[in-house]
Amino acid sequence: MGEEERAPEIMTALGRVVMLYTDMTLGDDFPALRTLLWKRKGSMIHAEIHGHGQLALATVFGVKDAASLGALERVMEKEQLGTFFRHANQLHGLVDFWGVPSLDTKVAKLKALAQEHDAAVAVELVDVPKNVRLEQRLASRAPHTGRLRLWALFKSAEAAARYAKDLSGDVTVAGPHVLLEEDHFGPRLGYLAQRQGGTALMLTSKRVVVLGHFTQPTRGPPDVVPHLRPYLTADDRVESTTWNDTLSVQVNTLEPGRVLKALVELEAVLGVRAWIRVNSDNALAEALHRLREDVDQELRRR
Repeated sequence: MGEEERAPEIMTALGRVVMLYTDMTLGDDFPALRTLLWKRKGSMIHAEIHGHGQLALATVFGVKDAASLGALERVMEKEQLGTFFRHANQLHGLVDFWGVPSLDTKVAKLKALAQEHDAAVAVELVDVPKNVRLEQRLASRAPHTGRLRLWALFKSAEAAARYAKDLSGDVTVAGPHVLLEEDHFGPRLGYLAQRQGGTALMLTSKRVVVLGHFTQPTRGPPDVVPHLRPYLTADDRVESTTWNDTLSVQVNTLEPGRVLKALVELEAVLGVRAWIRVNSDNALAEALHRLREDVDQELRRR
């Protein structure tokens, strides 16, 4: 790790997933570990840097014999780890935690319960929406796009342009952002983005949310939405909120490249400061579908 980097307060793994977590920080404390992740042929699918969301462990247990699931279900209720829903030979739920010691304890407990009950378990650390109804997320169809997307954010537009010049395919360059959309690409592109000072995130959802916080100090929230509408199509879903001197606008879209360019252009046109990010539209549903598949694969190997 670099001289200005700090190790995560917790590093833990369960199944195919590696989780790095620091409770309170203002920036990205461990870019070298993100680079190592891509170098080892992994993919970063969740990332929060100075995030304010509510994180939880999306969790799926699975057993070969559905009749044995009842004992595990009763233990889960006794341990009060969260509300779990039963489907066939699996249990699906969200496990809350509060800070580093709690996260470490909860992951260890999930591993122990799986071992005690001869169950497979898979988890992902995800940002959970307020008032989430897990049963609805479980009922949603697998949110696969058919195309993969790689979003890379750099410290400058020049750095983004240097990274993008060697890319082929459907590439959008907008200020410090690069968005690649292709049927297939390997982790090497994420590794190169990290090596060149960027932060890379893999997106696998069909719809994507492009989020922009636009700030106009002392003059109140800027009126961004009317200027944004000419860039949008009938299929785009727009929501906006304001607080203090900031307007937050999010566009749920099938064409994130077009929307990303629009928000970056509006930052310059309106002369305001903008904080722009790209995320999956339903990260929790995606995580649950991946976890179900991971558990099924593990049970088939046994």
